[in-house]
Amino acid sequence: MLIATAAVLTATWVLAVAFMTPRAAVAQPAHAEFLADVDRYVGLRQRVEATMTQQQVTLDAASILAREQTLGAAMQAARPMASQGELFGTQATIDFRRILSADLGRRSTSAVTGISADAATTAPQVNAIYSPVLALPTFPPLLLSTLPRLPDDLEYRFMAGHLIIRDTRANTIVDYLPNALTP
Repeated sequence: MLIATAAVLTATWVLAVAFMTPRAAVAQPAHAEFLADVDRYVGLRQRVEATMTQQQVTLDAASILAREQTLGAAMQAARPMASQGELFGTQATIDFRRILSADLGRRSTSAVTGISADAATTAPQVNAIYSPVLALPTFPPLLLSTLPRLPDDLEYRFMAGHLIIRDTRANTIVDYLPNALTP
């Protein structure tokens, strides 16, 4: 009986240590490259914001919108040659397509159609302002949990079947992955 109790306690301790010990990060060079590109964009936006007057804390919607529009225009000026693929490079595109394909494969046809139907139907343009009249539907949470984490002020969205990265502070489209909802 004592040996059985010792064996159970040892097994419990081994499992507890295994779950508490952080696992080594799996090298994901495409994600690392993608996140480095995201960081470069965020750094550019921080430099642009540093040249602007300090934003005052306000509840005035017009002031908030004016700040967003000013930042959006400044970011467009800072990235005049921005083009599709600056963040979604070749390897990142392959990885994102693999993740998206696996996620879409687990969903029913009606669920995929629903995701596509909720998205804005206007084709995205890099460095364009995201129109305030377009829908901003919720991004599928399970899919979001499998994609590389973005800084809090960048977000993934679907737009006309493409996966976009939207800068919420500047309300601009940073980059997009074409035909992301195509199996």
